[in-house]
Amino acid sequence: MPNSHLTPWGLTRMRPLGPPVEVGHVEVRLDPSTQCGVRIDRAGRLIEAGKHGTNREQKRSQQTGGGDGKNPQPPDDTEIIEYVPD
Repeated sequence: MPNSHLTPWGLTRMRPLGPPVEVGHVEVRLDPSTQCGVRIDRAGRLIEAGKHGTNREQKRSQQTGGGDGKNPQPPDDTEIIEYVPD
């Protein structure tokens, strides 16, 4: 390799990030009942995620099939998945 001493292109684009920024939480723990990460503040209290919602999966069936009348197709139960807010 004749050019193995060159700096990779991606590293030439790196710049300092600036001064450190303090975040609103101190620790992330695993909630044993929900198996989700929760953020804890400096006083040990849970920080609510406020505007961040969660979704749940809702399934419903829809009958398909039919045909043009002359050659009917056998019915097929199609499952439709929708995501609705909790």
